Amino acid sequence: PTPEPTPEPTPEPTPEPTPEPTPEPTPEPTPEPIIPLSPLTSMTVSDKVIEADRYDRQIITLSGRIAEGEFYRGLPVIITIHRPDDSIEVLKIKTTGTGFFETLLIIDRESLRGVYRVSASYNGHVDRDLNLTFQVADREIDSSTTKSKPGLLSSNNSQSQKNSPYNGIEIPNWVKNNAKWWSTEQIGDQAFVSSIQYLIKEEIIRIPDLPETTQNSQKMPLWVKNIAGFWAEDTISDDEFVKSIQFLVANGIIIIS
Repeated sequence: PTPEPTPEPTPEPTPEPTPEPTPEPTPEPTPEPIIPLSPLTSMTVSDKVIEADRYDRQIITLSGRIAEGEFYRGLPVIITIHRPDDSIEVLKIKTTGTGFFETLLIIDRESLRGVYRVSASYNGHVDRDLNLTFQVADREIDSSTTKSKPGLLSSNNSQSQKNSPYNGIEIPNWVKNNAKWWSTEQIGDQAFVSSIQYLIKEEIIRIPDLPETTQNSQKMPLWVKNIAGFWAEDTISDDEFVKSIQFLVANGIIIIS
């Protein structure tokens, strides 16, 4: 008899591959909170409300201090003043070796009436927490008690001459150069004072009540160099510069022999 064929062995089923485990998603790192940098510890203005009239001018002081950990010698403070008409004035203010800064603002009959907003920045950081404001308003004058101010010219002079502390004579370029060099400490105090003495001697600047020379002169404030630097860079006008000098001489800060 014919033998039965040997059946083919049934192949073992191929096992399904074990799937790779799905990796757990890596959590995004929690960002560190951004802490705004406050480079200034203080900023103040000497008067919050300034009353101005057609004759008098007011001098107010803007001052402040840089935080000790943020202070870099030689780096100026940037002061931005927003006027009532939305125009902007930017000032670069020098600091002392301890981070103190100070400058003068002159308010007179030409100044816009309204609220001025002041902000400061240092090393690229704006310190909005110390923003401040001041207001310029008209002074109410009783015409029955109004009397002539000392130092004004006689009534037969023009109104512009009455209100201007200088005679409209062009200030020599070398005086402005001296102001620039003095503001950057390339020349000493005496060289700058000599320039002012020349302007007074030549009657380019009028000082109505020139104080007597004394031996006890005040130390030259830092803001005086700032004013000289602003004028040298044409940030302020000749008239504003001369008004500042008139104030300094009248108050004995600059001594004229």
